[in-house]
Amino acid sequence: MNVLVIGGRGFVGKAVCAELKKRKHAVFTFDQHQGRKNHFQGSILSLPDLEKAFEGMDIIINLVGLTPVKKQEPGLYEKIHVEGVKNIIEACKKAKIKRFVHMSALGADKNSDIEYLRTKGLGEEAVLHSGLNVTVFCPSLIFDTEHELIQQAVKMAPMRSFPEITAKVQPIFRGDLAKLFALAVEGKIKEKKLEVGGPQVMMLFEMVEKIYAKKGYPCVTVPLSLVKVGLGVASLFGLFGISKDQIKSLDRDNITKSNIAEKYLPLTSFDDWLSKAKIG
Repeated sequence: MNVLVIGGRGFVGKAVCAELKKRKHAVFTFDQHQGRKNHFQGSILSLPDLEKAFEGMDIIINLVGLTPVKKQEPGLYEKIHVEGVKNIIEACKKAKIKRFVHMSALGADKNSDIEYLRTKGLGEEAVLHSGLNVTVFCPSLIFDTEHELIQQAVKMAPMRSFPEITAKVQPIFRGDLAKLFALAVEGKIKEKKLEVGGPQVMMLFEMVEKIYAKKGYPCVTVPLSLVKVGLGVASLFGLFGISKDQIKSLDRDNITKSNIAEKYLPLTSFDDWLSKAKIG
């Protein structure tokens, strides 16, 4: 099938495209930057750009999303996570796309007090009520060597300290998520919405602690209360891309209620991956 991956050259997109090519699908990418063969340059905020790229496609995958860990320009979450998604839906309908696979986020909720999750929830709702043949994935933290948390932890390891962030995560390996997207493309996943995570649940600082140990360093936890004071001051002065939303997120668990991913494939644990991975 002809599959267009919006955001196909990003962190998740590269793995999804590789998995689809392995399965002999014709893969095309779409983003704002120039590219070579099988690439469309455009913006999801431009309906004409999308309509041009969707011609002749069977399946559309949307992986575009702003990072939740850095403060964005006012209104940008709304533009990308809601307006852009609605444009994609409209273009899908005009092009009579067979299936639309969308990446939301675990915890996405249109009533959330966190802007990232609120706008992700609105976009997700638009997809689920679009009338299209859709699959929506809501992943917990997605990990691999290129993930910003992994890379940051590797850099910080010699400092031997990290905030005691006790919020629980359920890290899912990027390659496993890519396989789930491929199964959705091939019509092998029946659920319209899936909360997905890996086989392990751990506190965020435990995840970082394991990375430090891999690099040969101990990890001394810094009380989160102290860290919040520092981050609060930073947010007041607009430093380091910190906002009140990022501070709120430090206390929010990000785990699935029932991990449907386990129904479709054996999942890679963070511990198993880390034991074999070359990091830093």
